[in-house]
Amino acid sequence: MKEYCIYIQNGSAMPYIHSIYKSLSEAKNSLFIIIDYEKERRKTFYVDNDFYENDMPLLIDTKYFCIKERDVSEWKKYTEEEILKNNNVRYFSNYKKSC
Repeated sequence: MKEYCIYIQNGSAMPYIHSIYKSLSEAKNSLFIIIDYEKERRKTFYVDNDFYENDMPLLIDTKYFCIKERDVSEWKKYTEEEILKNNNVRYFSNYKKSC
């Protein structure tokens, strides 16, 4: 199963994720609404996906958009034993510092 998001960065500011979507079509629809908003206000932007043809190149102060995807796995029961096995962490019980 895949999950999609709209990744946004304003110039050199810290990037953020606008929202998370369960389908690519939902993400694209939302991105196109954002693009229409940017065009209406005559803002410069760049979409870094192959389905969109940009009018101008990516500049330093441009608003950057990108739809990203990731695999989502099924939930599984949490156990600390599994975490400890994988990290090779050792805990000392009743540890006292000797002087």
